[in-house]
Amino acid sequence: MVSRQGRRERPIDPEDGPVEAFAWRLRQLRKECGNPTYKEMKRYAQYSPSALSSAASGQTPPSLEVTLAYVRACLMYAKAKTDRLDAAINEWTAIRQGLEAELNPIPAPDHDSAREADTSASPPSHGSVEATGSAPEADTPTSSPSADIAAPTGENHPQSSQSAPASRRFKVRSRRGRLALAILVVLIMLGLGVRIATNLARPGSAEAGSGSESSPPQDGHAETNTSEAPGLEKGTLGEDSRCSAPFPGPELVVWRVCARVEKDRVSFALKITNQGLAAATIKTRLEYVQATKFHPCPKAPSARPLDVPAGETVITDPEECAVSREEVPFAYQGVGWVLAQDANASSYKLSPTANVHPDRVTWQPDLA
Repeated sequence: MVSRQGRRERPIDPEDGPVEAFAWRLRQLRKECGNPTYKEMKRYAQYSPSALSSAASGQTPPSLEVTLAYVRACLMYAKAKTDRLDAAINEWTAIRQGLEAELNPIPAPDHDSAREADTSASPPSHGSVEATGSAPEADTPTSSPSADIAAPTGENHPQSSQSAPASRRFKVRSRRGRLALAILVVLIMLGLGVRIATNLARPGSAEAGSGSESSPPQDGHAETNTSEAPGLEKGTLGEDSRCSAPFPGPELVVWRVCARVEKDRVSFALKITNQGLAAATIKTRLEYVQATKFHPCPKAPSARPLDVPAGETVITDPEECAVSREEVPFAYQGVGWVLAQDANASSYKLSPTANVHPDRVTWQPDLA
């Protein structure tokens, strides 16, 4: 008797690299949607079974178009609702863009002045093991909590794996590509110069609190003063709030770390979306960073399980992680962990940085 699923796919280890991890997640989505055959998926996609199969092979990264066709076919086969389908398309667009950034990191300018500018102007890096390789800077947390979720190791996290062979396959080889890359480096250097000029009064510097960046707001609310990286969310926790770009995993969960600054306090939360067709039980932990040091949330000091219904988004209660806004200049970030219920260790992620002065607030997006 011939199997309905046809020839069995080659096993994939998500720890082998970002391309493999991406393909593994596509296969997990297909499994969640009832494990349709690629011939059945063809009915809902404008691509052949071989193109859809190749997208989840883990050998080469599929294009954004093929990725979205794969996702759409799975969900349409499972008769997902329109809003569920739209949310999945948005999330997988962000995930595919993240894969592209990991496979093709922008090279740093190779001379001393550019390195000095990047050191003075860049926001704090994650601290977790990431493919970008960004080094921690002055505002980066220098210590990690010794709690039931261990400090980040990068083990057990698919995106922290290296994929040098895949990266080499996608290097720019043509003269036109090298010219475009050179132009991009020049634009980056110009952007760094602008950031240096607008961030001289960051918290902890000699000029902090001088009022040279902007005039004091009239209503006591935070005032934005930076351009922000694509993928960041505004307003999730209300006025003057920012959330990080989405982080994938575990399984079909996608999540963000958020921070909000108000007149008298700063609060933090996790925004978690379950892309699967079944409820997900995960383990979460939230802390915050003030002046480069970790602090537990006042009303939620330890890890806890959380149930996220299928196709829905849950935002943890900001009241559980709210602290008084200090009068002295400080940099604040939310710190989040989201991992499988039975896991004991995972890399932490950071929200955008809120540089809080007595009379103003400037946001530094996390560019790593």
